[in-house]
Amino acid sequence: MLTINIYLRFALIAVSIIGGAVLAFAFGFWYAFPFFLAALTLIVGYILLGTVQSAAQFMQATDLEATEKRLNLTLSPKLLCDQQGLLLPDQRLGSHGPKAD
Repeated sequence: MLTINIYLRFALIAVSIIGGAVLAFAFGFWYAFPFFLAALTLIVGYILLGTVQSAAQFMQATDLEATEKRLNLTLSPKLLCDQQGLLLPDQRLGSHGPKAD
C-alpha cells in the first residue's frame, strides 16, 4: 500500500493548490485542473483516513510519542471510516451503550 508521510501530504496539498491557482490565472482552468484534482484527492484521503496509516507505522516501531503526535494531526476523528467503510462502533444503530434504568 502506498504510504505518504503526513507532512509530505500537507506540502503536496499546498503546492497543488498554489500551482493550480497560478496556472488558472495565467493559462485558464483546464491547465490547472490536474493540480486541483490532485489536491482534492489528497484532501479527501486525509479526511477519510486521517493520520491513522502513518501513525500505525510508528506504533509498529513502538514509538508512542511520534504516534501520539501523528494522531493529534487528525482533523476530525468522528469523520474517520472504519474497515467496513461504515460508521464508528458507537455511531452504529443499536449500540447506544449501557441503558440507565
